[in-house]
Amino acid sequence: MSVPSNDPIFENSGWLGRLYLSIHKRNYQKRLARQATFPDKRIISLGNLSAGGTGKTPLGQHLLQVAVDRGYSAAVLLRGYGGRASKSGGLVFDGHRSLMGSSESGDEAQLYRISGARTIIGRDRVDSIRRFAADCNFLILDDCFQNPTVRRDLDIVLIDATVPVNRARLLPLGRFREPLEALQRASCVILSRADQDSQGALDWHRAIQHRFPELPIIQASHEAGPVSPPLPAGSRVLAVSGIGNPAGFERSLQEAGFGLADRIRYSDHHSFTMKEILGWQRGLPVVTTEKDLVRIDDALKAYYGAKKPIRIKGLHTLPVRMAPDGLEKIVFGK
Repeated sequence: MSVPSNDPIFENSGWLGRLYLSIHKRNYQKRLARQATFPDKRIISLGNLSAGGTGKTPLGQHLLQVAVDRGYSAAVLLRGYGGRASKSGGLVFDGHRSLMGSSESGDEAQLYRISGARTIIGRDRVDSIRRFAADCNFLILDDCFQNPTVRRDLDIVLIDATVPVNRARLLPLGRFREPLEALQRASCVILSRADQDSQGALDWHRAIQHRFPELPIIQASHEAGPVSPPLPAGSRVLAVSGIGNPAGFERSLQEAGFGLADRIRYSDHHSFTMKEILGWQRGLPVVTTEKDLVRIDDALKAYYGAKKPIRIKGLHTLPVRMAPDGLEKIVFGK
């Protein structure tokens, strides 16, 4: 993959970013040489240029539900980051019941509970498909844009529109895994959170269209659902999150009509402790994400020795959904 000198992500990253990219490209080619094909399945990859925080999960939930509604035998396959069963692989949800807890599957897999669809994890994607999705005909690959071991029909790439183009940098200085030119492998780009930064979405649209004028670009909104349990409109809250893009979550809270009295941010996939949870008790309602709630439940169950989820008073979640206009036609053809 050649990188033009006017690629903003590449130019912003310096020699350290170039070194990272060189290593990444070698690893990508090794994986590509081992690519497996599954001609009996329609396979859709959801990925990022950056290291998470773009909204893959709500988009994956939407597409998986649509696939089930259209009569597909559908499944989603995740790596299972942070779960004990990631290496061995496994079936997390069989379409009707849960077969694995978050300590085994990781937090993200627990968010995929679409009736009639399977949730599968496994670091070895090819092996997991053969073992747990042999009879499925529609498959979503989570976070696989940089992992070509499974041949796919579509590569959908999400980019967070609230990240300024001129500040995007490659790892390890920034959060981007690849420069803009990697979109030559993409089938479609979703500019997520475009509703939160219209100028940022326009800047990304122009930068992408300049290099890939034929590549479909869809602007998408993060639609916040009602807080659960409900809170009065206008309530001042404490925002707690351990996700890839905490600022996006906090903006969604404010757009939902809540006042941000304070915020606490942890690293992505952070394992919460009871001491931290008790430290949130400041006389304010605490609002967190659905993904964080999985790990908060883990901490509460471990502390109290319980098997079922424990709810504490004053803890609320803000669900987020994404259903981009025009994407279903690209994915399903009609």
